[in-house]
Amino acid sequence: MSRKQRRQSSHSLEHYIKVLITLSIPIIAINIIVSIFSIVTTRQQNLAYITNTINLYQKETATKVSAVEHFVRWTAVHEPLLETIGEDSDYLKRINALNTLRTRIRDNQYSTGKEFQYFLYLEEQDTFYNGSAMTISYPDYLLAKKQFLAMVQSKATLRNSDEWKIMKIKDVSYFYYLTTYHNTTFISLISAEAMLEPLANITLGSRGYMVLTDREGNQLTGTTDTRTSQLPETSNLFLTHLVFPNETTNLPFELNIFVDNWSFERLIVIQVVVVLMAFFIALTLFVFLIYMQRKVIRPIQNFSKNLSNINENSNLLDLQDSNIIELEQANQQFKNLMREVVKLKITLYEQELEKKRIQIGFLQQQIRPHFYLNCLTTIYSMAQTKHYKEIESMALFTSRYLRYLFQTDTDYIKLEYELNHISDYLDIQTLRYGAAFTYESKVETGLLEAAIPPLVLMTFVENTIKHCVSLSEMLRIHLDVSKLVKNDREYVKLVLSDTGPGFDPGILKVLNSRLPLASEEGRHIGISNTIKRLYFLYEDDFELHFSNMEGGGAVIELVIPYAT
Repeated sequence: MSRKQRRQSSHSLEHYIKVLITLSIPIIAINIIVSIFSIVTTRQQNLAYITNTINLYQKETATKVSAVEHFVRWTAVHEPLLETIGEDSDYLKRINALNTLRTRIRDNQYSTGKEFQYFLYLEEQDTFYNGSAMTISYPDYLLAKKQFLAMVQSKATLRNSDEWKIMKIKDVSYFYYLTTYHNTTFISLISAEAMLEPLANITLGSRGYMVLTDREGNQLTGTTDTRTSQLPETSNLFLTHLVFPNETTNLPFELNIFVDNWSFERLIVIQVVVVLMAFFIALTLFVFLIYMQRKVIRPIQNFSKNLSNINENSNLLDLQDSNIIELEQANQQFKNLMREVVKLKITLYEQELEKKRIQIGFLQQQIRPHFYLNCLTTIYSMAQTKHYKEIESMALFTSRYLRYLFQTDTDYIKLEYELNHISDYLDIQTLRYGAAFTYESKVETGLLEAAIPPLVLMTFVENTIKHCVSLSEMLRIHLDVSKLVKNDREYVKLVLSDTGPGFDPGILKVLNSRLPLASEEGRHIGISNTIKRLYFLYEDDFELHFSNMEGGGAVIELVIPYAT
């Protein structure tokens, strides 16, 4: 019988080294390209975030500035209290009128901010009043007063009085807006630093900063002292220059933002570590290959050769070169690891986006222009019919309702505050619909201090009013709040029921399956955002159930952890 020898292709150790180096170079190059792309993409996203934030800040600030201008003009021209303060001989009446004016100024500051200060000067009496709580030192106040009096005496207040102007007090820049009517001058003052304060938490990097300038480009203030140096006109390797002019917003200043291009040092270090890890893995595989060649392959080959010599016809042992197999396994494991890392990054990014969407939805839920317009229309109708008592009630309820919305910026509030807010809302609806519905609540003793998410109950009550009020049938709304214990933990159970038509079967099925209910047209966004907020605050530690009663009417049951 002829001898059959199994021939295997063999290569030198130098060949394996060249193959390993050839494979390592594109892997490292791909990692470098991916790292550079990640850094550039992150930087672009950061610049886009900063730009959107500044644009939103400019719009909000322009709205506040416009409201302050209107308030100053209206007060100087139409406020009857100024006549009492300036002309009434009764000292007590003047003091009461001045206190009332200060109260109205404080109410205006709820919407515009306490950083806007107000002053009143009566030329005939030569009296200068402070209309709001001062945020500047008393010596600075005296200097400001001196400058304002000089302006009034020189008639400078009558020139361009519809513009914000700039004044310096001890090297600190201030914006002021004033209106002079007859012998009365009403002034609003705010520091440039206070204008810039809402942007203090924007991350610009260790070398990044922002500067506020006037219309001529003169520096007023900034997050760092750059008044003695010239601002860069263009971007460079280290800083990106973003300019936000005031042409569209009519603000009395411009913003110059300088973003540190190297503010992502940690990301760069991570990417370098990833590249080094790829190189280290390749080097480890090379060392492992040498080890396998010396410690495993050669002994097996020798053993196989010996077996062949013992029995030429024996082909029972078929040992293959395991180096390639191990390399494939390691490579596959590494690719699986990279897939999991990518999945983790995508999951975290989607969760962050979902969180932002929920927060934006919450803010959008607070902004209800149609509700405000309905309130104004109702007040206008009452004025036409001379229902002045109802106008007073409507204005009071509406102001309390809006103040609650504007001042609610926490994740949890007391149940008592939410119930008061619901009462204000229902009082407004009573003025609109009359006796078309009734509302009653039953709260277990001690639960008024329980902490609940703001506007959760309000959303469900508003949904009931919106879809169930009818002029032909009386709607009854009932709220029951009680405490229950589950698994040695205390919970608050809130049950809202009504005698309306109930939920549509299709909508009821979607609500109880926790599927998204909001449409592209914005319908049902209130309930959808409320459910998302509950998931965000409590995860799975809450219960929410929607149902219809047999005799008609809807029931909403919400169970959340008890906390104070």
